[in-house]
Amino acid sequence: MNSLDYYRGTVVACRYVIPPGLRSPSRRRELMDVVKAAVVEVISNQPMLQVGLRGADSNKPVWVQLGSIDLREHIEWRHLEDLEDLETPLRSVIESELDIQFQRVDSQPGWRLLVLHQQKLAADSLEILFTYNHPNADGTSGVIFHKDLFQSLNAAQEQQSVHGGPILVLSEAVLRLPPPPEQWSRLPLSAPFVLKSAWDEYRPSVFRMTPTLAHWAPIVTSPCKTRVREFSVDNNLLTNVLTACRKHNTTITGLLHSLALVSFASHIDEAIAPAFEGGTPINLRNVLLSKHPEYPGLTLKKTMGNYVTMMSHKFGAALVAQIRSRIDPRDTANSLSPELVNLMWDSAAKVRKEIRSRLDEGVKNDQVGLMKLVGDWRAQLKGKAGKPRRLSWSVTNVGVIEGRCASSSAAQDKSWSIRRAQLGVSAEVPGPALFISALSVAGERLTISCSWQEGVINVMVVERIAADLQKWLARIGS
Repeated sequence: MNSLDYYRGTVVACRYVIPPGLRSPSRRRELMDVVKAAVVEVISNQPMLQVGLRGADSNKPVWVQLGSIDLREHIEWRHLEDLEDLETPLRSVIESELDIQFQRVDSQPGWRLLVLHQQKLAADSLEILFTYNHPNADGTSGVIFHKDLFQSLNAAQEQQSVHGGPILVLSEAVLRLPPPPEQWSRLPLSAPFVLKSAWDEYRPSVFRMTPTLAHWAPIVTSPCKTRVREFSVDNNLLTNVLTACRKHNTTITGLLHSLALVSFASHIDEAIAPAFEGGTPINLRNVLLSKHPEYPGLTLKKTMGNYVTMMSHKFGAALVAQIRSRIDPRDTANSLSPELVNLMWDSAAKVRKEIRSRLDEGVKNDQVGLMKLVGDWRAQLKGKAGKPRRLSWSVTNVGVIEGRCASSSAAQDKSWSIRRAQLGVSAEVPGPALFISALSVAGERLTISCSWQEGVINVMVVERIAADLQKWLARIGS
């Protein structure tokens, strides 16, 4: 998708609290060196940060081991003005990072780091944005990067050897890349599944009258520019929301789907959207074999790479009509009617049950297993862009980052912590019209990001949907 400019990249941004001993302006160079050393350590431990991609426009691209990385091309420090806080520029910065087109991917790794640092006296935090090319890694990989970086930053200072020059020379030993899912495990396909998938993909347009298709958001191939809106749920509210989810046999992912369903039904007319379909990315690290005899030292849950698939959830016309019949257009309160709340929780539980069933099936009959049957991916994606959009939204929940290290009070002067995290997903031309992405820090807030392709959805509609999600989550958590 990158070579067609149907997708740009992914961003995981974390706000790191600087140890008190490194906050003084006089220690800025030392601070930059510490961050640089930690990044170098992460690079050395993650093979997918050390490769280029040759033949990206071909049907058979291959990874190439790089001999060195010019860190000046991949790590940027941006020092903010004295009165500018980290929150103010963050949305526009994330939008800008998501729109980056990675160049010279055959000779450079597909990632970059942007560090936002306040110049004011004794600023206590940094915003570190890790932006990467999706062929290199999935959404969970961005979280893995920050977990590794957090661990490296908190390593004993004497164990951190600061890399001096701008050129990082990589090991000459043959790099062993993590294998793709189909090499890690068998991905069995049944004949009925293959036939159904082929019919869904190639059936004539006369048979494509499925009411869940997102005809209200036609696919446009350009510009592939991403817009973002985000909001946060504080830890106290989040704790109560999680309790409510458990009570109703669902999860945050299921709840976000059901709230999105109610909001979409509220703001998009029945004539153009009688039903909806949403998607959930599934982390294959949770269903693939935990160990592989040919990769004895590799732990997938700690490894950056592409181990993701997608499942979908259909919300039929009868359910959507029920929801619409219970929406009072005059109601501007934060709460939903009891009847609508019941429908919302029922839908959330249904999504959770579907995800559980999909995980229980493991890797059998997964769309990743079908990928080997596609001979020309560029033609496949161009064909997909000429059809009606399938998914109205997707919900990506990449979990929780542990933002505090277990250390004695005597070591607090040297300890880093994380107080905020956000996942930003690029617009995907033939993909969901709206991406809803969730990421939280343990004991801190949950940040939910809504991203979409400029021109596909009216910005006012997205702002209403984001406002609905925020106020309804606050109501559930109050």
